[in-house]
Amino acid sequence: MTSTIHHRTAYAGPERVGRPAPRQRRIAGLLALGAIAALAAGCGPTDAQESPSPTDPAGVEAGTSDSGGATDGGAARGGASDGGATGPSGAPGGATGSWAGTVSTERFSPSADGSYLTMENLHGEWAAREMAAAQLEQTEFLGSFGATCEGTAVLDGSAAACTFTGEDGAEHRVQVRLVPTAWDNTALLYGVDAAEGDLLEVAPGAELGFQPAFTEDVGAVTDQDLSDIALSAVMLQWASDGELPHGLDIDCTVSDAGVHGTCEVTGTPDGGGDGTWYATAQRGYPGHTAAYVFTRLPQA
Repeated sequence: MTSTIHHRTAYAGPERVGRPAPRQRRIAGLLALGAIAALAAGCGPTDAQESPSPTDPAGVEAGTSDSGGATDGGAARGGASDGGATGPSGAPGGATGSWAGTVSTERFSPSADGSYLTMENLHGEWAAREMAAAQLEQTEFLGSFGATCEGTAVLDGSAAACTFTGEDGAEHRVQVRLVPTAWDNTALLYGVDAAEGDLLEVAPGAELGFQPAFTEDVGAVTDQDLSDIALSAVMLQWASDGELPHGLDIDCTVSDAGVHGTCEVTGTPDGGGDGTWYATAQRGYPGHTAAYVFTRLPQA
């Protein structure tokens, strides 16, 4: 059973629909339908999605790595397939086999109670292909905590490492990757408080979207819910807010008790977000409610 978006005409970042004070917003991780516009030093405006993410939904695969430290690339270590893998249930034609061990099919650092993901979308001329430590320290998410960073985040390449001290006085560790998104844009994907040795693994070249799910129980997510979530995850790769294109259709089917899903998207601007997007439940800020990573299957 699938569902189609017909009842929404626009999407917007929380600054358009009302939001708490900036510090409260950043620390509490407002569950909004859009991204938070910000200026990143040297890399322009971003859309920060501080998401709420799943607790420990039954059936989420453990996606860990045997090696520690920053990686030189986005390929999963020891998990990539040579092709032909069936992938999780609902994955069209086993196309997700090459995503094994990445956030496209498995939850980020499932053994760490407080681990979570969040994302900032970068658009147009600001869609950076690499960002140095000093630039990362000025982004909406990291800058709000006064984080310090080392290394350079490179698109489909190396990850940067950052740390910040939370309001509780505890130190938090962040892995930062630059990932491709639709429309030839990019995004910063943050993996926070992973267990020792767990890496933020992404599939090189795979276009990603990310969006909160507004629930702690992914088992309660319906086809229509996932369609709404996918709408924001896809369209925020285009712009931080705006009118929905006439004829935009997003039909999603939930599988694995809400842990995964498949969405068929048509009617996006210039067709740039059209295609099949595969959803995988994650945890987002602050680590106790659900979010989804959406990965677009390779285009024919």
